[in-house]
Amino acid sequence: MIYLHKILPTFVLPIMLVIIVILIGLIKNKKKLIYIAIGVLYIISTPLFSNNFFKLVEGSEYRMPISAIDSADAIVVLSGILGINEVGDSTYIEWGDPDRFFGGIALFKAGKAQKLVFTGGKMPWDKVKKTEGDVLKEYAISNGIPSEKILVTKDVVGRPRRNNVEYLLLAKVLGIDSKTSDTTMGYKEIEYNGFRFMFNCYDHPELREIQLGLIESDLIQAIGRARTLRTDATVEVYSNFPLRISEKFIWGKT
Repeated sequence: MIYLHKILPTFVLPIMLVIIVILIGLIKNKKKLIYIAIGVLYIISTPLFSNNFFKLVEGSEYRMPISAIDSADAIVVLSGILGINEVGDSTYIEWGDPDRFFGGIALFKAGKAQKLVFTGGKMPWDKVKKTEGDVLKEYAISNGIPSEKILVTKDVVGRPRRNNVEYLLLAKVLGIDSKTSDTTMGYKEIEYNGFRFMFNCYDHPELREIQLGLIESDLIQAIGRARTLRTDATVEVYSNFPLRISEKFIWGKT
């Protein structure tokens, strides 16, 4: 499924749509269509368009000052912020978005939690030995964080969260009227499957139902890998998404 999550969005990227329009123009010998596609590609590639578009998508969200953040049991820094290249016995790191890492470091040094957790991001096609979590732990130690205060999860390929495009495509197939502007999200109290809980989800009610249904199915599939029907296994799921198949759901506020 992770391969589908990575591949499917490429077919609706602006560059891919422009290529499709150009191909249609070539096949049908419509030069006007080709010129329009090239013009659109140029416009959306300019900083003027991209900067204003990101402002429109991201809204007025801003980084909160550390003083305004409540204390918690742990600070979790998610993967997906660097690339790992292993050449022989040497490891070379290429940072993509270090703000997340240094934000976690700053929160820990400010005493907002006693544990710093890094997720062990590693895609199935990665051949490297270390996960992102392993590398981030090394950097955290070099930034003065005690090793015993740092935890690294096992290998992680991603969260049960798909690209907005997938939700919009599914909504279209199901006959649900939705558009890009409907993909705004927020952390809110919701009710699902008889549970009432806090969750980061879509504001659009029908997109939210699709989102929650897919997250639920992904979690159930992951739990099923333990083959609990034929093995004496207990599966512990650390998630704020409750499942009806759970024997116990512990909700804890941090």
